[in-house]
Amino acid sequence: PDEIKEHLHQAIKDSVQHHLIADVDVGVFLSAGLDSTTLTALASELGIGGLNTITLGFNEYKNTEHDETPLATLVAQHYDTRHQTRFLSQNDFHESLDDLLKAMDQPSTDGVNTYFVSKVAKESGMKVALSGLGGDELLGGYPSFKDVPRMVKLFGCCQTLPIVGKGFRWISAPFLKHFTSPKYAGLLEYGGSYGGAYLLRRGLFMPWELPKLMDGDMVKAGWQELQTLLRLDETTTGIDSNHLKVSALELTWAWRFSADKSPLRKCSTPS
Repeated sequence: PDEIKEHLHQAIKDSVQHHLIADVDVGVFLSAGLDSTTLTALASELGIGGLNTITLGFNEYKNTEHDETPLATLVAQHYDTRHQTRFLSQNDFHESLDDLLKAMDQPSTDGVNTYFVSKVAKESGMKVALSGLGGDELLGGYPSFKDVPRMVKLFGCCQTLPIVGKGFRWISAPFLKHFTSPKYAGLLEYGGSYGGAYLLRRGLFMPWELPKLMDGDMVKAGWQELQTLLRLDETTTGIDSNHLKVSALELTWAWRFSADKSPLRKCSTPS
């Protein structure tokens, strides 16, 4: 374990060092989580004086257990960074909605926080920042790293009889939606493969829900053309490790955000 820890330390440190090479000062998006705190520590370890750090806070979370700003402030004080905290409210989201959606290649929940912290960084004069994005996808920080393999193990046998899964979903979906998540109706149909289980775990809406949100013919044509399930399963082709299968799915599908259209050039580490 000590050898692994040191190897990981040197690998991430090397990545941070290369990302610090810039014609302008480089900052860190500090959320007080493990990833961004590690980047702040390593940048400090590399002797970067006057490191800029930015933390987003939310008025609705002030003085609650969900408020990350006090811990981020402690981290910034420990590493003697030039730190600033910006608080947002629900109204800020509503006012920025049009610009926020224009900055995305496609709608994404993860892109919202990145948009706002980049906006704040730009307003403060920061040109380049390191972000902890990618750490959870590589190192298994999400519940999906346990949930997806567990689903595949439980429902893998259903893949041999797809009609059973479709039948269960068709019968149960109208009832389950009144009591719990409609995703449970798709466990037998989708839960037996890594692509299908990941769709259940991460998808905002299931395929059978889409006709209620948009034109049914468009949904059918799009589903056939995009071949989403096939592409999801292809993502894990040739990978033996359960962890790496989920990592590949997370890195490929979890979120899409246009760095070219964001208010700030964003560097994610480790690369």
